[in-house]
Amino acid sequence: MKIKPANPLAKIRDPHTKRVLPPAGGDVPDDSIFWNRRLRDGDVVRVTESATPTGNEPIAPLTTRTRS
Repeated sequence: MKIKPANPLAKIRDPHTKRVLPPAGGDVPDDSIFWNRRLRDGDVVRVTESATPTGNEPIAPLTTRTRS
């Protein structure tokens, strides 16, 4: 699952690697008790795929109005 800190200034470390979770978020195991507890306590929030632009989204065509 992809999560990010609820507070961008918070320093939340991975219990195994000891690295700080970046403010933009990162992927963590779904079955981790540690990350599920952080999610339940509100320390982190789940990042939805639609909230993260990939750069491959379709661009809506521009329309012009004609005067009649």
